[in-house]
Amino acid sequence: MEEKNGIQTIPYYLIVNKCSGMALDVMDNCARVFFPMGTALQSWCFEDLGGGNVTIMNRGTHQVLDVEMAGCENGSPVHMWNSVKATNQMWILEPAAGENVYRIRSSHSGKYLDLIDQSLEARAQLHIWDKSSSETQLWIIRPILPEASEAQAAPAAAEKPPVKRRRRTAAAEKPKPKAKRGRRSRTAQPAPETAPAELAEPAVPVPEENGNQE
Repeated sequence: MEEKNGIQTIPYYLIVNKCSGMALDVMDNCARVFFPMGTALQSWCFEDLGGGNVTIMNRGTHQVLDVEMAGCENGSPVHMWNSVKATNQMWILEPAAGENVYRIRSSHSGKYLDLIDQSLEARAQLHIWDKSSSETQLWIIRPILPEASEAQAAPAAAEKPPVKRRRRTAAAEKPKPKAKRGRRSRTAQPAPETAPAELAEPAVPVPEENGNQE
């Protein structure tokens, strides 16, 4: 599996803005950020074009991040477009301080993927801007590997077999004081008041009323 600047180019990734905690998403054909939900529109892959350049393709739309009209000025918006491998669709991933943290630089302008107005709100749109110290230019790129997660979970489950019933039964068979069946039967199974007298049979024989007379 190939790597480019520490990023594997085959699996899908979640790209989260470090400052807002919102995930890169697609809405109305625009690149936006939204609460992380792990949907196909929040899943991205990187195609290595050589020279440190990659395209960033969305799993749901199969389109790539594109600087609109190949703009090079601060504030040029970023949207989605069919891949034509133009320079305004090429990006360079620059490792930054922190685990899995990167700056995403536009190859054709040298400017960085940023949040418009440095917004921390859901549905904020993106543009390119000169490099700054703002964390809105920092992106956490985490792999989405459900198949690998399931494969890793299977051996873990195999290492912990289910508890045998025998152990549970043995633990339950500890000596306990025996309850008097007669008293339990009378209190636990009283005859329903609405049932006919001949159908309400007690679990233990009850002495006849004549036997209780003095």
